[in-house]
Amino acid sequence: MSQTQSKLRVLCGQLSSTKVEDLPRCLPNLVENVLQCGKLLSTSHDPKSKTSSQTYTLVHKLKTQISTLLNGKTVGARFSGAALAKAVIDVGGRECLQTSGPWARSLISMLQKPDPFPCEEIATAALVKIYLLVQEHQSLAREIATPTLTDFIQVCLGQTKKTESVPVAELMCSSFAMLIPMYATNFRPFSVQIRSQIRPYLAPTSSDGVLVPTSLQKAAQELMALLPHSAPKNGSSEEWSALVQGLLKSLHLTADQVFRCVDENWSTSFNYARAEVNFNHDPSGGGTSPDDLPLWIGIQAGGERLAGLLDFLATIIGIQTKAPVSVPLPSILDICSRISYITPGPSSSRPEYDPSATREEKDGLFTSLSAIHTSTTLLLDSLMSRMDHLMLPHFSEALDQAIRLFNTCRDIIPLRKGAYNLFIKLFSLGGSMLPKQVVDTLQPLILGACRDMYSAAGNLAELEREEAAKKETSSKTNPGTNVDRFLTNPSAPKNGTSSTANSTPSIPLATDKFLASSAESLLVSIYTSLPQEHLNAPLRSFMDRTSVICRSKGAMVASVLNPYPGQDGKYVSSVLPYLVQQFSGDQAVEVLRTNIQTKKALTGDLYRGGEGDEDAEMLEQMQAAEDNLNGTAGGAMNVDGDEDEKNARATEADGREDASKEAKGVEQADKPNPFVFRDPSPAAQEESAPAKTETTPASPLKRKFEIEEEDESMAVVQQPAKKEKIEVSAPSKLPSPVAEKDDGEDDDDGEVKLEMRFDSDSDSDSE
Repeated sequence: MSQTQSKLRVLCGQLSSTKVEDLPRCLPNLVENVLQCGKLLSTSHDPKSKTSSQTYTLVHKLKTQISTLLNGKTVGARFSGAALAKAVIDVGGRECLQTSGPWARSLISMLQKPDPFPCEEIATAALVKIYLLVQEHQSLAREIATPTLTDFIQVCLGQTKKTESVPVAELMCSSFAMLIPMYATNFRPFSVQIRSQIRPYLAPTSSDGVLVPTSLQKAAQELMALLPHSAPKNGSSEEWSALVQGLLKSLHLTADQVFRCVDENWSTSFNYARAEVNFNHDPSGGGTSPDDLPLWIGIQAGGERLAGLLDFLATIIGIQTKAPVSVPLPSILDICSRISYITPGPSSSRPEYDPSATREEKDGLFTSLSAIHTSTTLLLDSLMSRMDHLMLPHFSEALDQAIRLFNTCRDIIPLRKGAYNLFIKLFSLGGSMLPKQVVDTLQPLILGACRDMYSAAGNLAELEREEAAKKETSSKTNPGTNVDRFLTNPSAPKNGTSSTANSTPSIPLATDKFLASSAESLLVSIYTSLPQEHLNAPLRSFMDRTSVICRSKGAMVASVLNPYPGQDGKYVSSVLPYLVQQFSGDQAVEVLRTNIQTKKALTGDLYRGGEGDEDAEMLEQMQAAEDNLNGTAGGAMNVDGDEDEKNARATEADGREDASKEAKGVEQADKPNPFVFRDPSPAAQEESAPAKTETTPASPLKRKFEIEEEDESMAVVQQPAKKEKIEVSAPSKLPSPVAEKDDGEDDDDGEVKLEMRFDSDSDSDSE
């Protein structure tokens, strides 16, 4: 306590001795000292107590100094006072909140002065912090928030209307969005004024007179989506529904103008009549009334307006509401379906054009489609996140739209990132019930995700060289189909390399780390959610190769847990050796390896190898991976507890060998005779026992393949899970017992003589 009290004393001394114009420069050190004194500031102190009277004096002195700075005459003093006040509020708890009423009024008066934007920003941040913290205490909210919050709202609206500055408007939208859910009643009288001021920022276009950044657009959309909280007691749901319906109507009206140059292949089940268009004028929309968005003119501005409205609808769906609402899913999917049918693909897949449209309008439309399709993808993603399992009745429709959107603009990085997240949610919802025809249409999506993972890992150039080599090989195989290979290209490299490998890939490089993360998550979802038997074998092989080369632990684990079934019903070789080799120190990987190999040893053939050399190569790879982990040549699966199982397997193999030799008439002289007398002394057993050779136990998987090869040569069907009992008849004649010589030592047990006679011996004697 004494050390903290010393820091508080030093802080008060610094504020007293430092000049006002030097305070902004010393502000980082002062704020750090305030944060270190948080324990003293948040503790109640009795001024009459001898132990805490000095601390009470220092805390009171600090608050007085901050109040003086807030009411200072210079900009630097007010800025420093607002920063220190916010730091004290952050660590002071209730003890400082209950005395923050004068600070709140000083900060509001500070906003009314013509100070620079940094002063307004720090003052607004301090006020919002006070209002958020006092909301937890009902008495403090009545004393501090209720008298001052109305003044704060009026000052912010006045500043935004007066300056028309983008940073000020963004600051107002952000602060109001944080306060409306907690103080909806206080914002109710200002809802109309707020809507009129933020409406130009909801879906800005190039026709507007001001450049609106994306951050301001997002803040304005969130604030507009939260305004239904301020509706009367039972009017929040109705106001939210009215907002969504009005937005859907604006989307269709804008689409009528933007898509007027094409003959849309879209039909709706709703009673919607398309607006008439006039090709004598440029496409336009919007209005001048307070309830309309600003005017826009031109196909480029129309595309920006349509994309902005889609983003606004996605924001509304993603924000939590005050009361239960009814989401119009069919209407939202209807507008998404209308947009997804407009494709900028080849001329054969494009819709028919209206003969009255100009070429410039057609080119402008297909230039704007990338942003429109990206916004539509984000809208579907927001819809899936909000509705979750309630989207199951509309799963097929949403999946078809997502596939069309991805195939049309998959070279756009923002669209791919949104599409990957969308497909992850779709696959987790209903991927297990997809038929093979639908899974085949997902091949471009899977290849795109793998290429993005290759690009993030730095291996895309090698992949492109391999693809170029395959194309060159195929062109040499069919020379009649490629006429260009006979033509001389003057720009071709002379060093023998292929120019195709250096060409620009069809999908741009994945420079965004979030895109690579989304692609990896999508690959894991494909392994776990889709029926693996519906995937093509080369595609599944490419997925496994991508997960190994890109060192994706999640994808490799998912591949091992979801093996690919071959045509014969057995699972193909997994990537488990590569997983163990790359993540040998991972505990989860070790547990997975142990469990899978134990299951193989107990239940038999889970995986099958390839053909010929692929079997041996896979066995060698698994053996090497086990050697790296356990330091042995055969793995660590044969522990002491498995001796009984090994003996049972050896006995079973010996029985089969005896049966085969008896069938061929071979005498069993090499098998030990159980009827021969053996000296029970340890010394005799050591002499008679054969020399033991230390052999390295083989891994369960290798033993399985050896048993299979032996069974094929012997034509014996083996059931690993059920042990066979083979009855072996007694040999026709056993060798006579060999009498052991007495070494002269007395045996306490005495000499035991055993004479056994068999039927075969009696028959020979009688003869």
